[in-house]
Amino acid sequence: MTHSEIIQLIVAYTLVGALVFTVIITCLSVVGWIKLADDKQQEKLFYITIVQLVVGCVAFFFNFIQFDAVQVEKNIAEQAILAAQLEQIPPYYGDSVRGNVRPQMEAYICAFTFPEGSKLAQEAESLLEMIEENKYPDEPQDYFNANNEFRGKLDTFRNNVRAYTNSGNWPKN
Repeated sequence: MTHSEIIQLIVAYTLVGALVFTVIITCLSVVGWIKLADDKQQEKLFYITIVQLVVGCVAFFFNFIQFDAVQVEKNIAEQAILAAQLEQIPPYYGDSVRGNVRPQMEAYICAFTFPEGSKLAQEAESLLEMIEENKYPDEPQDYFNANNEFRGKLDTFRNNVRAYTNSGNWPKN
């Protein structure tokens, strides 16, 4: 969740509050329960209500404002979890290039969850396939070769996850 999405949510609810207030005052003045100092004020209130409705609809249509607080909260939590996972150092950084870190590396990559079919989900699957392909046939199953190609792809994967956590936008396929 980015700062701009939080601002969009705040602006949306502020505009809704202003609209509701204006509509209530306008309706109460139309039925005569509220007397305004000038008769032209009632007409101006009516026009302001219409303008607020139009601006709100346009802003919502073009996604300038957000009304779904549950989704915003979910996005914030999702990004926080991914950011925390990024803080963990991948297992191969602490071990030799050729070592028994296969289970830890698989667990590290699988800990990241992404939308089905997203670019990051595909990158994670590709890394898991590389781990399977780079295991040593003559050594225990826990060993695999974290070669430069694997390390490069893992770094790209981590950078893309970091970009998502900073922007809130899933990388395009």
